[in-house]
Parts: sequence; structure tokens; C-alpha cells
Amino acid sequence: MRETAVWIFREFKKILTHKFCWYSAFFTLWTLFLLYNNNFFYPFYFWIVYSSLVLLAVPVLFIIAVEDKKTLVRILYALFTAAAVFLAFYLIHLKGAERDIAKNEVLNVLLIFSFLPIIAYMLITKEFFLSRWGFSPGRAREAFLITLVFSAAAAGIAYFASYNPQFTKMYPMIRAMKAGGFEFFKYEVGFLLFFFLWEFYFRGAMLFSFVKSVDSIPVAVLMQAVIFAFAHIGKPGLETVSSLFGGIALGVIVLRMRTFVPAAVIHFILALTMDIISVFFKQR
Repeated sequence: MRETAVWIFREFKKILTHKFCWYSAFFTLWTLFLLYNNNFFYPFYFWIVYSSLVLLAVPVLFIIAVEDKKTLVRILYALFTAAAVFLAFYLIHLKGAERDIAKNEVLNVLLIFSFLPIIAYMLITKEFFLSRWGFSPGRAREAFLITLVFSAAAAGIAYFASYNPQFTKMYPMIRAMKAGGFEFFKYEVGFLLFFFLWEFYFRGAMLFSFVKSVDSIPVAVLMQAVIFAFAHIGKPGLETVSSLFGGIALGVIVLRMRTFVPAAVIHFILALTMDIISVFFKQR
């Protein structure tokens, strides 16, 4: 009986210390946080900075904390991750004029310090390690062709989806864009950056972390697709369901191209087409 208990304890310990367990827990919980705290579009500067923190800084700090071979470095970057998470929770509780963080020097310094450990790590290791997480040109020529083909397909999907009033009522998600003009252009530029960060999170940090920590690529692709679909809860039902298959397709493309950039462009074209139709052609 005692031997059985010891064996169970050892096996349980192996599971808890496995990288796949750490990555699964982190990305599931952090995506849950994003699901309920990802609609901060005002002011514009706040939206961009907040998105950079939660979609880039936090996951990258966590990856370093898991992947580095030195215990002291892992502990240090675990603390940096915790600090960045705390800062994200602080930001979501800012209201009204408090969100005008461009005038808050202390908060801006804290945001800068969230990225400094990442820059310092790359300088010390003399390696842009994120290239191993899809942050690279990849197979540039092939990726360019794939991006063109699938972007055209995404625009077509958005066109047919626009006949469903659920989509045209929801999009654009930012009220100021519905009047068109400069606000529409400004926020679309913001969304281009946002989808770059969004796809890095799902198809860069998350997907490649799963690939590196589990022996099965199909499991890694499916895992990120399920979490990606989970992030679409609250959207039109058709979008939530289709996001699972879209996540699988984008995951396969990214792994083949070794870069998440095609996924960012395709996703942006899909959203841009829907926004244009909803704002400028809603009476068609």
C-alpha cells in the first residue's frame, strides 16, 4: 500500500512539473482573464499599451520563467511575470480619466519596466529567442503567397457572414468607428497592431509552447484551437464555433510557415472586411 502511494505521488509530481502542464494551466487561465478583460478601447493609447502588456509581455516573461535552464533565472522571471500580471489587474480597475495613462509618469515607467526584463534577457543571452516561437519571417516567400490566398478567402467569408445581422450589429466593436472618418481609420491601424499581438499570443507563444512541451503536434494544434475558441465566448454563435476550425487552420499554417505573421494578416483582413461592410455598406 505504501509503495502504491509513493508511486502515485511520484507520478503526480511528474505531471505537475511537466512543461505541458504549466503551459496548459497558464494559457487557459490567462485566456480566461483576457476573455473578460479585453474590451478596453478607450483611450486609444490605453488600449494599445494594455494589449501589449497582456498579449506580449506577460506570456513572454512566463515562457522565460519556464524555459531557462538556470533556477535563479526561472525564479527571477517568475517574479517578473507575477509583477506584470499584477500591473494588468491594476490597469483593468482604472476608470474614466484614470485611464489617460499617457499623463501618468509613474505608470508609464512601470509599463516600460515590464518589457525591460525581456530586452535584458535577449541582450544577455545574445539571442532573439522568440524566433523559436514564430516571431520571425519564417518561410517568407511561401508565407507571402499563403497569406494572399487565405486573406482573399477570409474577405469572402466576412462578406457572406455580413448577411447575418448578428455580425453587422456587433462589428465594429468600437462605437466611434461606426461614423467612419478618421476614427475608423485610426482604430483600424490599432487593430492591425492588436491582431499582431493577438496572433503572437495564440499562434506564437501558446502554439509553439505546446509544440515544444508535448510529443504530438496534432494535440498542440488542437489545444491552442480549443483555447482560442474559448476566447470567443460572447461573440455570435457562428463565430464561436467557426473559431475552433479557424484556430486549427491557422495553427497548421503557422507551423508550416514557422511564423505567426500570416495568421495576423489573415485575421486582420477578416475583421477589416467585416468592419468596412458594417459601416459603409450596411444598406446594401
